[in-house]
Amino acid sequence: YAPVSGEILDVNLELHEDPDIIREDPYGIGWLMLVDPNEFEEESEDLLSGKTALAWWEAELAMRRTKLNNE
Repeated sequence: YAPVSGEILDVNLELHEDPDIIREDPYGIGWLMLVDPNEFEEESEDLLSGKTALAWWEAELAMRRTKLNNE
């Protein structure tokens, strides 16, 4: 799944040598890829952020924990 469609222009090859940088500095040297989005205005309407994203993530975690506990 990709949150937006587009063309990948560049990837961060540094992650192959030091994958920890994605956790340590995700908005700096730990970037994943550079994407030229096709329909960002349209597709970004479906993206979550802030409190809405946090609520979704917490509900997703709770659902997965319940599923794991029932197996």
